[in-house]
Amino acid sequence: MYTPSTLAEHASCDHLGILNIVSEMKRSDVKRSGRKKQKRLPIIVATLFFMVIVGLIMILAAQSHAPLQPVKPGYQPVTVFEATARSYRPVLTLFGTTFPRWQSEVKAQTTGQVTWLDVDAEPGVLVPESQTLVRLETTALQAGVASAHSAVKQAELALEREQHEQTVAVKMLSSDKAPAYARRIPQLAAAKAGLLQAEKLYTNARKQLNDAVIKAPFDAIILSRQVNPSQYVERGQTVFEIAASHVLDIKVPVPERDWRRLQQVLPLAKIEIASQHHRWPASFRYLSPQLDRVTRQRQLILTVSKPFDKSPQLLLHQQVRVYVQLAVSPVAMRIPATALTRDGQVWTVNTDNRLVREDVTLLEEQKRWVWVVFSGEPQRIRHVVVYPLISMLPGQEVMPETSQVEDVQ
Repeated sequence: MYTPSTLAEHASCDHLGILNIVSEMKRSDVKRSGRKKQKRLPIIVATLFFMVIVGLIMILAAQSHAPLQPVKPGYQPVTVFEATARSYRPVLTLFGTTFPRWQSEVKAQTTGQVTWLDVDAEPGVLVPESQTLVRLETTALQAGVASAHSAVKQAELALEREQHEQTVAVKMLSSDKAPAYARRIPQLAAAKAGLLQAEKLYTNARKQLNDAVIKAPFDAIILSRQVNPSQYVERGQTVFEIAASHVLDIKVPVPERDWRRLQQVLPLAKIEIASQHHRWPASFRYLSPQLDRVTRQRQLILTVSKPFDKSPQLLLHQQVRVYVQLAVSPVAMRIPATALTRDGQVWTVNTDNRLVREDVTLLEEQKRWVWVVFSGEPQRIRHVVVYPLISMLPGQEVMPETSQVEDVQ
């Protein structure tokens, strides 16, 4: 039988068992809820991300359909450069091409074999006037000279004979009215003509003998050599091509806009030509009396003395720059090259901050600067627009900003 104490013990044990079962059930519920939460976490994150994206799209769409804010009214800013008038001597830059004043072919005047050749007379070599370049074989020419000399002596003898016979005939004639033939007048004239002919032939033979020695006709530079040692040359065959070395001319086309200013200083203007960082002084020679057939421009001919004496040499048919000093301008202004429009005008800003389009006369163009003279009130200080725009209008009010342009001269 169960005693009360035994029943109490059994009851307490049953109570503890129930509590253990309940706690186990709670722990299992917690585990199951943790697993459910882990499964639901990616879904929650994806849902939140989707909601954020939808919210951003809605905000951007609302901003795109929002009305634009009105722009506050203002004036266009422009960069200006302050230019002042000063005295300046501009230099006109032109382009020209060098060409020889005398260029000729040295040809053989006789036929013969080359017996001597100046092997140092190569292209580019300077030769003085009368320097021997080629010698031809002269045996046949010497024979011709001897034959011509003999003919002269024979003609002189014939003339002496006719003169003697005329003297005898005149003494034997009893009348002065005898015919001319009897007085030996035509015979004497024929003898004199024969002597003159013989002398001319002798002179020609000697000239041919002298022509067998080919010399430079003037101070020249050798352009090409077309003969070799021991070569047989014909009369009229070219042996050398040469050009004058004491001077070299330059042909300079002058545009119409520059011709008017150039006329004021020619022919006493200071002129220089330049090529490959070297300069040579030049002088005015003449103005071509005809226009160029292609460009319809005036042709100014300049000359340079002794172009081949110094190194580097000024070459033939070389393009060069020509610098001509013009007359002094007392009201010239230097402005940035970008300020000059395509139409050759300049935009300025007046005291009321309004745009003004002004005409100018271009004096000189440099790398980053141009020298100009304003057509109206050239002595007044200008605030020149450095970077003009096509949209600019005369009288338009702007906001000028002073430029700090570096001096590159």
